[in-house]
Amino acid sequence: EESIVIFDKDTRPNTDATDGARSGIRIKVISEPSDEMTFSVELGVDSNYEIELLPEDEITILGNGQIYGIGNIFYAYGDKIYQKNSVIETEFSNLGFDNTVLCYENICEAIVDSSKVDSSTVAFTFLNQSGDSTVAHEFIVFGKLTSITETEPLSKKASLGDIDGDGLDELVSISNGSIVVENYPNYTDVNGFPVIGDFKGQPLIADIIDVGDSHPEIICREGNHITILSHKGERLKEIAAFSNQQIAIVPNWRDGKAALIDGAQLLVFDFDADNSYWLNEFSQPSNFPESTGVHEVQPSFEFTNGLMAYNYPNPVRDEGTRFRFFVGNESSASVKIYDVMGLHVVTLESNQIWVQNEFNEIEWMPSSHVHAGLYFAEITLDSGESELVKVVVVR
Repeated sequence: EESIVIFDKDTRPNTDATDGARSGIRIKVISEPSDEMTFSVELGVDSNYEIELLPEDEITILGNGQIYGIGNIFYAYGDKIYQKNSVIETEFSNLGFDNTVLCYENICEAIVDSSKVDSSTVAFTFLNQSGDSTVAHEFIVFGKLTSITETEPLSKKASLGDIDGDGLDELVSISNGSIVVENYPNYTDVNGFPVIGDFKGQPLIADIIDVGDSHPEIICREGNHITILSHKGERLKEIAAFSNQQIAIVPNWRDGKAALIDGAQLLVFDFDADNSYWLNEFSQPSNFPESTGVHEVQPSFEFTNGLMAYNYPNPVRDEGTRFRFFVGNESSASVKIYDVMGLHVVTLESNQIWVQNEFNEIEWMPSSHVHAGLYFAEITLDSGESELVKVVVVR
């Protein structure tokens, strides 16, 4: 029996993308070498997701939503808008001047999103909580920012979701190509972030890997692939991308799974709605920018009575350093700097709002009178707890 020639992730050449991201493709050559040969292509091989392809490659994704519990995707091809779910595909409407499909409580409609026409004056178009079309002239998001029970607005474009399991939403955004995850309102970085890279678009926040562990992942385009990060900033997956369009997730695509929309390619994952917070560019299929999911303190969220203090960067150069420490129920803190002889150099305090049960920071910009050498920073909370951190200043 003749052996079948196979190309996959383990062969040379392999089927990975040029940047090394996994494509999940396996090619089997099932005929003898000749001018015309027969081969088969398998998608989603050796992965915890499946791949489906929409009928046409050159499509523009216009929106998605659930209609009576079934996930649907809307896309433009030619002069038509099509509606596709896991069972059927139908014509939805003529394309005309409409460039977006928004869905609200089982109703989906094609509308004009002014932000795609003139982004200089319009932030985004959405269906409000009454289902009426609304145009926003500045970015605003709603989430559990300082209270698990209250929703608050914030005038900033960011994805919101409970990344660290403390019951409150963190702000997820991209800065200079890096994924930044910040606590609110003091804008300190969550442990494990930022993640340096070539990220672009709007990050999504959903639990699609190791569903059941009560932690979401961050999903975003990076270079020519889609990267999935853990809630600790670890790189879990890099998947070869088929499009440059904004990614989105539509729940209940089939069999309780969700579809991650990558242009004409759908990546079908397991899905935990309770720990999924931001599924589209503006969170919801109506574009209403409010964090979803369940907000409560997870059992795995570890409170601490210790300071867990350190500073970064260390050694300290002209850009200064930040002292980072965990605040429990305290309301104030100070940092006293001593030289190697034990002489007091400076006391650092901050009038910022302290976020309890979170990491907080105090910045130090050493003056020109502070010479190069070893220093000690004593970080003290108003509870009396303190911790000593070694600091090296380089000139």
